[in-house]
Amino acid sequence: MGRKKLNEKDFYLTLWKYFTIHGSQRIKLLNFYIVLECFFINAFFTLTQKTDEHLAYKAAICVFMIFFSLIFRVLDLRTNSIIKIVEKSIRKIEKKNMKKLNSNFMIFSIEKEITDNLRKKSTLYHLLSYSKTFIFIYLFFPILGIIFLYCTLVYK
Repeated sequence: MGRKKLNEKDFYLTLWKYFTIHGSQRIKLLNFYIVLECFFINAFFTLTQKTDEHLAYKAAICVFMIFFSLIFRVLDLRTNSIIKIVEKSIRKIEKKNMKKLNSNFMIFSIEKEITDNLRKKSTLYHLLSYSKTFIFIYLFFPILGIIFLYCTLVYK
């Protein structure tokens, strides 16, 4: 028995599945990260209501907030790079088939063109991307952790 020869459609479907898996994973990672950081914030404020004897625990929570922000940011960078590679590959397939099929179905190519045009028109659109929004989120919590740590150590 011979092996089935892969065609372009099989390759496209594999890329699409890979894209959906990693796109979904990226959002799930972000959701888990936000829940984890909110847990740390809640724990910090719970300990703040107690006496000063929990200084080491409060400091540890702040360090964990910063540490996990770095870990999740690295995971996000990796997932984002995988998604970008897949998007680029899908756009190549779409470009190759543009004449055969209706170009309105080339969603990755259309989205990139629209986004590029919007970014040429306004600086605001440079900020409107998942990656940039995620960067703000991954910066917010460690900065909050640093502020909490500072307050914990200075205002014992």
